[in-house]
Amino acid sequence: MNRRGVRRELPGALTPNTWSFNTSVSPDGGAFAFWRYEGGGDRWDTYVYRLPAGPLVRVSADSSRRNGRPSWSPDGTHVLFLSYVNEHGTLFRAAADGSAPPQRVLSRSGSIEDFSLLPDGRQMVVLEAGRGLVLASAETVDSGITLVDQREQPLRPRVSPDGRWLAYTAVAFGRREVFVRPIAGGTSRWQVSRTGALSAVWGRSGRELFFVTEDSLYSAQLNSGTMFLVNSVQPLFRVPPFSLRAGIDLLPGDSLFVMIAIELDGRDRIAVTVNFDETLRTLTLGPGTRR
Repeated sequence: MNRRGVRRELPGALTPNTWSFNTSVSPDGGAFAFWRYEGGGDRWDTYVYRLPAGPLVRVSADSSRRNGRPSWSPDGTHVLFLSYVNEHGTLFRAAADGSAPPQRVLSRSGSIEDFSLLPDGRQMVVLEAGRGLVLASAETVDSGITLVDQREQPLRPRVSPDGRWLAYTAVAFGRREVFVRPIAGGTSRWQVSRTGALSAVWGRSGRELFFVTEDSLYSAQLNSGTMFLVNSVQPLFRVPPFSLRAGIDLLPGDSLFVMIAIELDGRDRIAVTVNFDETLRTLTLGPGTRR
């Protein structure tokens, strides 16, 4: 999709009866990675799609694991992704062309739920269950430095192209908003969104931060100096909410976006709730209440 919301479908990227998430474009813009769930075989895999028209290559190995949230190595030769065993997330790295099996990169005491590499590729910000956003080393297992405490309920960490700033979402005043804070030196944070947001992604230039709400994509124009400053925020286009929840990334030049097109077809759906009385009682009065 371009900045006006005009879209062009990519042939062979998606298949029927699958759900796909978390697009991540390679550093040179020649490919993007994403993960998808195949309901028929209960498979969770990470794929690389070569632009402009394929092919599609699976880079994860064990489909019984939940393999997802891909990101690229700085040189574009490997895809990093999270693989879950018994709900514990570990970071793996695989050759982007599928020529070599994945290798484990980082495991922590708490499950890794998300991550974002710094430009040097040796450090990363990880979302560690029970701890929050942690600056960790990809080369040594250490305690790491907590950047955002778990009490703020942080999600979706994204490091700026120059490695100086961290964008993420956290709960503020009862809703989730996009914040930016320095990675090194200082604990200040700046709120970018104002009416709720799901996630954010940096423009390649570092002078724009794009964030998504329930139904729209916004651009925040940033100060290009040494201090972080939001000059203006403007909406770009509206898209179906499921597409935005599935993730978004940019090609070099910051004029084209890659996203998963998930759209409802307008048909009515019926949902079945089992043990409704007990569920309602638990939600309203608490578990174990007989009244």
